[in-house]
Amino acid sequence: MEIRLNLRSTLAAALLLPAAGCAVLPPEIPEAAECRANFLGLDESVEAAGVRDGGAHAIPGFPYLRSDRFLASFRREAADGEAFDTWVEHLRRLDLRARGAELRNLGWDDPSEELRHLDRCGRDWAARDLADPRRRALLRENAAVPDDYSLLKRTLGLYPLAAFFLNIGIGSFNEDVQEDYATPLGELKSGGPLVLWEPIPPAVGAPSGATGSPRGVGAPSGATGATGATGPWARDALGIPMLTDDDLRALAAVHAPRWLVETAGDFDRIGAPVLKAGQPSLDTARPVTWFLPAHTRFGGEVLVQLVYVAWFSERPKSGSLDPYGGTLDGVVWRVTLDAAGEPLLYDTIHACGCYHYYYVPERAQALERRRQGGFWDEPVLFPQQAPATPFAIRLHARTHYVRRLVPLADVAASQVALYESADYAELLSLPDGAGGRRSLFREDGLVRGTGRLERFFLWPAGIKSAGAMRQWGRHATSFVGRSHFDDPRMLDRLFEPQ
Repeated sequence: MEIRLNLRSTLAAALLLPAAGCAVLPPEIPEAAECRANFLGLDESVEAAGVRDGGAHAIPGFPYLRSDRFLASFRREAADGEAFDTWVEHLRRLDLRARGAELRNLGWDDPSEELRHLDRCGRDWAARDLADPRRRALLRENAAVPDDYSLLKRTLGLYPLAAFFLNIGIGSFNEDVQEDYATPLGELKSGGPLVLWEPIPPAVGAPSGATGSPRGVGAPSGATGATGATGPWARDALGIPMLTDDDLRALAAVHAPRWLVETAGDFDRIGAPVLKAGQPSLDTARPVTWFLPAHTRFGGEVLVQLVYVAWFSERPKSGSLDPYGGTLDGVVWRVTLDAAGEPLLYDTIHACGCYHYYYVPERAQALERRRQGGFWDEPVLFPQQAPATPFAIRLHARTHYVRRLVPLADVAASQVALYESADYAELLSLPDGAGGRRSLFREDGLVRGTGRLERFFLWPAGIKSAGAMRQWGRHATSFVGRSHFDDPRMLDRLFEPQ
């Protein structure tokens, strides 16, 4: 409570600052003055402490709202009425999720009461603020999420010339990947013994807090239909499936990946990121796969996505000048479900945004792929059809490249180990080793201390610190062209709707 009062008094002074000295300020509404002070004061404290969450876009002029690429895709459609109200409620909930981590990193042991307060006053402020059609129009403009490419870097790096050489390197790498996938499974050389990592059964340990909303914050109204671990699901006025915490836990458990890792050393063992003196390392005594729910759009429908992340302590360097090695290495696995709750697509990247591969299940082979590629359009790879049976994801030793999806019947592991499932949001507020808490990620979405030497020759692509590990929502995936892993229109560009 003392912190809240301090924030309010701090903000009373902040409101007197000229608009030119800070971000675009919302208009003063007398009835919402206290709430306005709460949000702006909290923002001031977050900025001063350097604990701003970088995963969502803070919407200029609307301190109680944040956006991401999925929600921003509705900004033209949700023009008014119930659709607009539902869209705003999703933006509010996204802001509250981010503030939960920020409050913990400011020293709040339990921010639930403050979140409920911000929820109540934010809802009232939104109702008053967005009664003005001009403010609604401004919100639709400002909700757009900036991409993670720098036009300045591309200009200074003579991008058209750089793209020529980038295409050569990308093409060569893709050929190597296709050649590796064409090698019969029995002939694949392993960098070490194969360890099969399986999820702890749900009865023993289920994803903790795998949910799309912070505790104590309700879901948008307007849901219709039935909910459950399989579709069809309830949908709100935007067509977004409305899943409960239990639904998400069930889905996360059903589709949890099995990692088949070529294990040449401790750097090939999955674990939990920790902070020591503010720098990241990995606790391999706690093997974890991190889960978060997401959504995408395809053929006019909103689909549920399940995202899983496994972390390794490093990609070990092959030599002092190895441009790709460094601290921490992460593999991201994503399952896109159709309206019935069955896998429609699988895809993967590394936590740097690199190595984007798609795998189409046999049941979804009717998906007609659009033509892709070209000088200005880096293609994604479709190296293998996903097996129809349960499978394991085989990872290369040291590099952790995804080498193959292996039917479980064909897995010959030297060891079977278990991992626990945990909420990705935990990574946004970790003990910092000095009595406080920090996010694993910086405000720009990068994991501090994970820079690679490749950033010194790939900067003309416009990507900040190419090769560094990144937070969800900050994964640029192309060196040629512009694409993001969380782009809600990606599937429409790759496939013809069924």
